Amino acid sequence: MVWASCVSSKTTVRSAVEDAVASIMQQQPDLQPDLALVFASCNYGSQLQDVVRAIRREVPSVRHVFGCSAFGVLGGSAGGPLEVEGEPGISLTLAALPGVELSLMHTLRSSIPSEDASPEAWCDLVGMSPQSKQLLAGLDFAFPDAPKGYRTVSDKVWTIGQTSREGDLIASLIDPEPPSPSSSDDDDDDDEASGAGGAEVVPLIAVYELLMSAGFDPEAAHAAHMIDELSSKLAVAIAPDSWRPASELGPDDFQVAAISEVWQRPGYIRVDCQARPGYRLRLVLRDERGIAEDLDSKLLGLKRTELAGVISGMPRPRPLAALLFTDIGRGASLYGSPSYESGLVGSYLPVPLAGVFGSAQVSTANGKAALYELTSALAVLRPLVPAAQPQQQTQQEQ
Repeated sequence: MVWASCVSSKTTVRSAVEDAVASIMQQQPDLQPDLALVFASCNYGSQLQDVVRAIRREVPSVRHVFGCSAFGVLGGSAGGPLEVEGEPGISLTLAALPGVELSLMHTLRSSIPSEDASPEAWCDLVGMSPQSKQLLAGLDFAFPDAPKGYRTVSDKVWTIGQTSREGDLIASLIDPEPPSPSSSDDDDDDDEASGAGGAEVVPLIAVYELLMSAGFDPEAAHAAHMIDELSSKLAVAIAPDSWRPASELGPDDFQVAAISEVWQRPGYIRVDCQARPGYRLRLVLRDERGIAEDLDSKLLGLKRTELAGVISGMPRPRPLAALLFTDIGRGASLYGSPSYESGLVGSYLPVPLAGVFGSAQVSTANGKAALYELTSALAVLRPLVPAAQPQQQTQQEQ
């Protein structure tokens, strides 16, 4: 099996495909690819309809073409992995896969089964048997697990009060701190009625508390600038657990989601996930250094796993290629330098790399399929078994 990847930032689809194919064939002159993976920048607009036609014209041996358009793309180049964000760009990966059976499908949003549809409906969609546990796990839609790279400014854990029917609009939060003790009988009755929690407030009050905890001075001359800076980094961490005490919840119980909208007059916030009354909520700030360190730690862990297999005498098959699906918020605007993530991945995995920038990622990294935001999902492609040794070498060894 042979894989090769290249990204081109030519301004037209035809010239970009020609450029990418020429670069790949320079790397692998004898390549006769069966498969083409293509990720194209949405900046090409109406030219996107010419992508498949251009690939088949330049690479007649290709039997299958699949991919998507996105905000940005990434892939190989002469100088190493390259990311193209918000500009025209095509990432093309060609693969020769002898003896591999390929089956492609696509669907429209209107054809996707509802959330409470039976497993059989999902199996019919992709044409596979309900006995496939991997399929069912892959289609399991869950809350995003908590990515690292965020820090809590306050230890306060709020309880979500009122939400919209869809669960994405939070109208109130319950302060975890009970009201001050009072000698009034009426106050005692109120305490019993509200349980151990305190006052119910609108979410913007909690945001204000966070800003105060971060050293925000509402009277300072730079107050408006600080609000803008923090709001771009502010997110919510939600724990879908209404039973355990907040003190027993750990970092892995919280799931980070972006704040997509703030309703200033009523004080509501809209979040990019489902929130239910009783769920716990923290306000967190994005930590750029923590995100970079977490990525490096994950890649280092991957290399250690590879090394452990070699030492134990059970090495894993060598990677053929890698696909990186990263968030639009994790590009040059986050790291301050272009192609940071793809370059770091390439330093740990010197294999053909391709991928896209999107608004959400799907992964089974934690054992259950989940929809992630503000994260990167890396897929390392390798054969199920190591490549067979040449027959002559095997006989010599015997």
